[in-house]
This record gives sequence, structure tokens and C-alpha cells, in this order.
Amino acid sequence: MTEADISLDNGPGINEREFISVLLKDYGDEVVCVAPYPQDPKNYYNVRIAYVFSHRGYNPVRYFIFLIASFAKIVSLHLRHRFNGVVFRLGEIPIIPILTSALLRVPVILKTLAGYTLFERQDRKWRHRLLSALVLSFYRRSVRCAAAADTVSCAYIEWLSFKFGLAREKMRLIPNGANTEHFSPRKCQDLRALTHGSFDTIVGYVGALDSLRHIDMLLRAAGEIRKKRNAAFLIVGGGAQEEELKAFAKKEGVLENVVFTGPVPYASVPEYISTFDIAVDLSLVPMRLDKNTVYASYSQKIPQYLSCAVPVIAWDIPDNQFLLANNLGGLVKLGHPESLISEIERILDMAQAQREELKVRAIEYAREHLSVGALTAQRIDFWRSVAKSNTKRE
Repeated sequence: MTEADISLDNGPGINEREFISVLLKDYGDEVVCVAPYPQDPKNYYNVRIAYVFSHRGYNPVRYFIFLIASFAKIVSLHLRHRFNGVVFRLGEIPIIPILTSALLRVPVILKTLAGYTLFERQDRKWRHRLLSALVLSFYRRSVRCAAAADTVSCAYIEWLSFKFGLAREKMRLIPNGANTEHFSPRKCQDLRALTHGSFDTIVGYVGALDSLRHIDMLLRAAGEIRKKRNAAFLIVGGGAQEEELKAFAKKEGVLENVVFTGPVPYASVPEYISTFDIAVDLSLVPMRLDKNTVYASYSQKIPQYLSCAVPVIAWDIPDNQFLLANNLGGLVKLGHPESLISEIERILDMAQAQREELKVRAIEYAREHLSVGALTAQRIDFWRSVAKSNTKRE
């Protein structure tokens, strides 16, 4: 069950849609999916999904009705199918997993368990702080009643254990992935000529423009790189910091080398990525564990970049070590912005044959390890093992 509206082309909705589509296609005889009725059914509607009353963007009154309708749907489906387990992507008020575990006596499994930015992020607005205070007890009980959970980051395993006491042996690391059929190299000469025809090299980023993405560091690097190369920096996406970043680019004297596209349709994102020579993703979430800090970088975009045959530069932390281990790009040392410039220069200086080999490795790795299909298979195996172990206990 997910609370995300999977008809929407942004946020968790699109990620859940990709996952559910593969889940129903490849494992439809084993699973039943429950989701809110789509706000945009013309964009996506699947008759095999058990839809419930839509909360329409968490409208307070509608959300209360949605919770009642969702639990009623789970009960009715359980009476019909006798579930071996129920999997939840936790939403705004995670009360249904608690009720499912307590009243139906069915193992609860949590998918893509996260929560740090909801409970710990310091730049949250007052209403987000109020919401997190209100739902913390529900979240804690949902986590503690879970038979198992998967999460997207090495740091999350540490934080979830520290914050909620979730046993590490109950957690499985399953990274974010990409629809490797949708995200594939595209012929985009028209797009490149239209927006960047005067540039020889394009360094790009796709995603939200907020403080966790460290776009300012990329803009600082642009100032050094443009001294040696005729390079453009393509920033695809929108967000709270867009105007601030434009002003910063102007201040750094690189505005003529930087293109801010604003939000683009999901269907068009692979075309933009395919114009990149290098993709940079500096997403970073510092997670506090008492006096220690661990760092997460569970970017959804990195698998998409690789799937489009683009090498990736990201932070040198455990989540991204696979990039170095498999020669798929480069890593930037924390606190060393000059290493970003160095890594960009290193990849751009590669011989053409090396660059082509890197592209091939990127696509092959994405398809084998980071495709939605491959990661869904991991989850199904995980869920089966959890259901089997709980059956043995009974």
C-alpha cells in the first residue's frame, strides 16, 4: 500500500508508479496493490490496482476519510486473499501499519523507509516541525511493529537503528533505481543546438533546487572550468532556491555559462540528460547520531544518469562508492570543493575511446543492478523470506 498518487509525474508518485508497474507485470499473481484514486487518470490508471478514496494532496478532511477507506480496503482484501504480509510506504500519519499488525496479526513490512528530513532537518518550516512532532509517535510505533524494512542508504540503516531502535538484521539496503527503458540515450541534437550550440561541453544536473543539493558548489566550479573550457552548466529542475542560485551565478560571473531550464516534463528528462557529457549530483544529507554524523546521498537521479550513458560525479561517501568501484565516474571529497573541479577535468580529459567505454559500462551497470526490474526482484525475494520466517514462528 502506498499513499502516493502514482498518476503524478513528480515526487514519490512517479517512483512508486514505476515500481508498481513492474510489480504487477512480473508478480501480479502474488501481490495486490492499494493506492489513492489518481488525480490524473488520463496520465496513469491501472485496473489491477485496488484504488481507494483520494486524499488530493493530503487535504485534512479527505485524508481522514482516506485513512478509514484504506484500512477497510486492506481488511476486505485480507479476508479474500489471506495475506502473508502487508507492505507499506509510510505516509503522513502512519497509523494503518499499526492497526494492520495489531488487529489483523499480519507481518508488516516497510518499503523505502526514511524519515530523516521529516524529523531532523533544521531548515524545516514551522508547519513541518508541527507535523513531525504530531506524527513521531505513530512513526515510531510503525517502525517498531515492522517485521522488516528496506531503506535506500547506508546512513539510514545507522540512523533508523539509533532513532527508533530498529534492529539492523531487520533492515535491507535496496538503493533507488531507474526505469531503464524510459531512461536511455536519446538523439537530442536539436535540443543541444537550440540551447547550447555555442558550447563544446555540457556538465549537468537534474532535480530539485534546494540546500541539500549543493548546486552553489557546482556554480563555483563553473567559474574555474570556464577559464579553460568552452563549457555550459545545465541545471534542469525547479525549487525553492532557483532565484537565489541565479543570483549567485550572476555574482560568480558565470551566468552566461549556466542554463536554468526550470521544471521539465518527466517524459522529456532523458532528452536533457542525454545532452550531458558529465552529470554532477551533490545531494547530501548529514544525519546526526548523538555526537556523531553519518552522510547519506540516496539520489534518485544517479541511476537515471547512468542509464542514459552519462558518467556521474558525486560525494565520496558509502552510498556512492559503487561509482568508483565500477569506474562509472568520480567522487568528491567532503569539504574539498577543488576536488569537484579536478574530477570534472579528469573525465573531460579522457581520450574519446575511454569516454565511450565509460558510457557502455554505465548503461550495463544500470540495467543489471539499478533497473526497477532488478530492484523489484530483490524486494520480492526479501518479502518472501520475511513471510516465510514469520510463518515458521507461528
